[in-house]
Amino acid sequence: MKPLLLLLSVLTMSSASHADGRLLWGDEFNQAPGSRPQASHWTYDLGSNNGWGNKELQVYTDKPENACIVEDPEAGDGRALAIRALKSGDHYTSARLKTEGLFGMTHGIVEARLKVPAGQGFLPAFWMLGDNIAKVGWPLCGEIDIMEVLGHHTTRSYGTLHGQGFTAANALGKPFDAQPGKSYDRNYHVFSVERRPGRITWKIDGVAYHELTPDKLPAGSPWV
Repeated sequence: MKPLLLLLSVLTMSSASHADGRLLWGDEFNQAPGSRPQASHWTYDLGSNNGWGNKELQVYTDKPENACIVEDPEAGDGRALAIRALKSGDHYTSARLKTEGLFGMTHGIVEARLKVPAGQGFLPAFWMLGDNIAKVGWPLCGEIDIMEVLGHHTTRSYGTLHGQGFTAANALGKPFDAQPGKSYDRNYHVFSVERRPGRITWKIDGVAYHELTPDKLPAGSPWV
């Protein structure tokens, strides 16, 4: 079982812990407003990469205007990491942060407290990829989407598993709707995945809504 690296969009806190509760890694994003995320914790995907497989319009940068610490009274300590999509002339910029080469884990709990943007065309996400992606490529490396919210439907979040034989429309996913008045763009929520040997469980605000085991994969598909 390969370790996973984390990728994210917008949040106030991110952490990873062992199943026994030991904190393995965390980031509270409580640096000075305007500063960039910690280089010891995060690196970046850069460029357009021909749409990143999703026909994305934005160019990813490591500039602070696209990802920096901001003051946020709704955050627990008054600070948050803001990831912004900006229009510059005839093109868009944004940021995609990852722990590749800095942190990976095999089993345990990964969670983040997030609030997403609303609007047509936004697709904020918090997800994991196998750290062997450079060697075997996608989808053989595996992918666990902890949170994906469509900008035009911010009352629903999706938790999804991708792998060889079950990708795109055939991926193994399930939605979870926010309570009335608690949409994902207006309120912070804690999105998490618990990964144990032979089992993956998705939760939002501590409520489990999706679980997968190897027997639920398509015949012949590996549990990567």
